[in-house]
Amino acid sequence: MDVPEEEWNNYMDNYDRPYNGIVFLTESFRVYVKGLISEEWIRDNKVTVGVVGVAVCDFRDNLVSKISKMEGAKLMSGELVEVEVVIHGLNSALSLDLKRVTVFINDYLVH
Repeated sequence: MDVPEEEWNNYMDNYDRPYNGIVFLTESFRVYVKGLISEEWIRDNKVTVGVVGVAVCDFRDNLVSKISKMEGAKLMSGELVEVEVVIHGLNSALSLDLKRVTVFINDYLVH
């Protein structure tokens, strides 16, 4: 992706700069994932929301890419949100064309 530096400066709050470092064949990237589910009150309505967080880091733990978003989770359990966040993390690693990754997750049922 070839985006001019001026454009990154204008829109860097909305997008992450893609990883452009040199990837060695033996280098393993780290994918940290965390999913949370919570019941919140919004205008007198009880709503279940899921929050997804992914960080892809290089072997020195420098941030390469991150994803954080909130999703509706009406029928989801905590484990399903964790599985969904692992899928987001692996898709992010695939989109960066990373060959070796280690996934770090806090939920022992999903692990």
